[in-house]
Amino acid sequence: MYGKLLLAGVLRWERKQVEKVIAHRDDYHKILIPKKHGKRTIYTPYPILKQFQRRFLKYFLYRTLHRNWMNRNIMGFMPKKSIGDNAHKHLRPEMRFVYSFDFKNAFPSITSKHLGKMFEEIFFEEINEYARVVADRKIAGNKQIRFPNPPLFSSRKVKWFRKMFNPPSEYIGAHQVDPHIVVHEFVAEIIPLLTYQGKLPQGAPTSPYLLNMVVSRSRILENIQNSLREMGIGCTISIYADDITISSARALPRPAIEKIHDIVEATGIFHLHPQKTRCYKRDRGAPLVTGLRVVRYKPTKLQRDLIYRAAENKPWDKIARPIYETPMWGKTGKVNIILTVSLPKKTIKKIRGLIYRAIFQPKLRPMIEGQIAYLRSIYGYALPNQIQKPYQKYLETTKRQAV
Repeated sequence: MYGKLLLAGVLRWERKQVEKVIAHRDDYHKILIPKKHGKRTIYTPYPILKQFQRRFLKYFLYRTLHRNWMNRNIMGFMPKKSIGDNAHKHLRPEMRFVYSFDFKNAFPSITSKHLGKMFEEIFFEEINEYARVVADRKIAGNKQIRFPNPPLFSSRKVKWFRKMFNPPSEYIGAHQVDPHIVVHEFVAEIIPLLTYQGKLPQGAPTSPYLLNMVVSRSRILENIQNSLREMGIGCTISIYADDITISSARALPRPAIEKIHDIVEATGIFHLHPQKTRCYKRDRGAPLVTGLRVVRYKPTKLQRDLIYRAAENKPWDKIARPIYETPMWGKTGKVNIILTVSLPKKTIKKIRGLIYRAIFQPKLRPMIEGQIAYLRSIYGYALPNQIQKPYQKYLETTKRQAV
């Protein structure tokens, strides 16, 4: 009873709308997408179920970002973070080695039991903190003592739930429902709406963020970084979806790599894919970080001038520049090399060919804007030269046909 009522209040819905979603909680469409080795299974939820999951993500799950529960090195599917931000973390010039580790079946590895345990821990922390603030207010007689802000259960429709913290939960009488019981019922209602066949489905809007939450609560990144520091190895670490990237100034010895595998296995949830562990040495080529290359190049005279102007806090010329780059200053005060993030040449050639085909095949045009948006998230308005020419021709063609 209380679980559905609280869920409807959190979403700012009516209870009937929640019951409609519950009726379709097992309705998913299975899609098989070919990949390099085998096929990737994607489960697309029923439209009303997808609407619920998007709303639950926006109005509830994203509120956990204000609690410092999420590790800052988690870069995938996070607000105001992108795949370019993930690669940019590893642009430091002293980091000569880049290692890539991949979770094996990351999404289905997370079960309903794992999510239920995590949610109850988080929500119990929340209501216990509220109960403590209420008690402090009564004892001190000071209403200036503030509640956690912004609260997870903030909607006006769940005001009845917040009133349960007054008096605090440890003094609940027989006439009042324990908020812990309400939370338990709430978790029991949402878990079936976020999972499919007892597992986290790849393809649901909420799944990537829930994966991030489980990784953060497992403290995988902190434990890896602390273990490497104990071995005297400084590193930069990040994770994008199910890909862990570690860059370091020196090569990781075998015991360090084995320790990383042990830390991941110790969670009891995730396992590393042994065949997808990679090591890149910058001296031998451009490291690949979640599909992006970390490259270095010698700047032109114009690029040097723009960098010097930025260093002197002078206005930039209206010339497009890449978003992600790190200038390397030499001993003489000159910029000799620039580290930047770029797509692999094969990917750029594929997008270039797609643009040329879309000029003569209008049915491909909806894909172009998505590809250009992806390129701009990495390069800004300084699109690669291989893309600029065909894209300009594409724009001119579509403009003439529109007239």
